[in-house]
Amino acid sequence: PAHAQTISSLGTTLDVPSPPPAQWRIAEVPEQVVLKRGVRALADALAFTCSEDALQELAKRKDGSCLLMQGSFFRRLLRRELEIKSCHTGDISNAQRDIRHLSCEQLLAIRADALDFSTDSESHSAHANFLLSLDAHLFEKLARRCAAACSRAADASPEAWFSLGVRLALVLGARDTLREEAQADAGKEEGAEESPIPTCWAFKVDETRWGASSYGLFNCETTEAVVLGGDSPDFARHAGGQTVAVVMDRTAGPGKDRRLNWAIAALDSAAGGVACALEAAAAAAPSRQQSRLAQELEDVLSRRTRSGLGIGSG
Repeated sequence: PAHAQTISSLGTTLDVPSPPPAQWRIAEVPEQVVLKRGVRALADALAFTCSEDALQELAKRKDGSCLLMQGSFFRRLLRRELEIKSCHTGDISNAQRDIRHLSCEQLLAIRADALDFSTDSESHSAHANFLLSLDAHLFEKLARRCAAACSRAADASPEAWFSLGVRLALVLGARDTLREEAQADAGKEEGAEESPIPTCWAFKVDETRWGASSYGLFNCETTEAVVLGGDSPDFARHAGGQTVAVVMDRTAGPGKDRRLNWAIAALDSAAGGVACALEAAAAAAPSRQQSRLAQELEDVLSRRTRSGLGIGSG
């Protein structure tokens, strides 16, 4: 290839294409900041566009009665008559078992209203557990909603959906971060033309849960997502021939200390090469080993709460 790098592994030298040049960068930004921004944007797009009646409609049994044991508690939260931080420990603990019955839109609305609530104090352990459970269900249901038409849905585990949901929120948060930076820089350099940030974003998904050579594609405007795989994933068809933002992820570190390091390039999906660029970026990432260690930590946490990459409270 015209632009290639050499990778040596176990005595074997391989030539792989170099990652495409980045047009945008998000460097050393706390991952939690971007994740929260993505959750807020998703709540605005999916939850707060619902009517009040629709948002407060809780799941019912066949006989028409409310399925939630603490239905009145959640209605008050959804009507913003109650804040999680002001709830008594007993109330928040009793309500936790009902979280699984909430819709994606209801989970987003409740979580968006509690993003700035810190649960670091030991006196808030019940609130912290409530939010961990909320995150676990939120990201799984978010991914299922956004990728409802994905042909690989039947084979995906709850953990796979959860990891995809976190990724979708990060992508939307990253897109909004770049937009904000572009608006702040507008007019600083007269005559400079800013490349438009693409609507569709392509990224590597968790191979331990989705299989090798698996990629995500997310439309930030429609909030529709798909997981693609195989030797020749058809990005052009799913992106409608649009330019695609390709995420080259060099993020490393565990938990709340993770700093987002993304380089983003714009590629013509119709010209092909999106999957190749993603693989090249993954191969070039200096933090690959660190990411593996972070993944092991996430797996341990996931077995306990299935929210190892949930939203922090600090």
